[in-house]
Amino acid sequence: MGALVPGVILVTCYVLWIAVTGWIAPQNVPPIKTSKVSVMQVAKVLLPPLGLITLVLGSILVGAATPTEASGVGAIGALVLAILRNEMSWQRLRGNWPEHPTSHQHDFSHTDWRLCLLFSF
Repeated sequence: MGALVPGVILVTCYVLWIAVTGWIAPQNVPPIKTSKVSVMQVAKVLLPPLGLITLVLGSILVGAATPTEASGVGAIGALVLAILRNEMSWQRLRGNWPEHPTSHQHDFSHTDWRLCLLFSF
């Protein structure tokens, strides 16, 4: 719980900074687009990342996972969200390497996979 109060204070400071900047120099803040958006559209975009954040931070705050374990859950969760949104493919996962990678590209690719698996489990 020791991280909760400083986190809330930090978020409050960010929101105040953006509000004051928008009030003093409105040209520095992007304009608000006024278009009709349904609640379902907002929920479809907002709920998956909020669920992932809640899962990771909630598991730390209730003591179910250490920060390292929660980061592994967050990495796997982000990968699953990317796959579900069709933003991840095997080509992208491989790093868009050419058909016949050079030896150093092959070494880096295997090192990346080993590190990913090491930190996930």
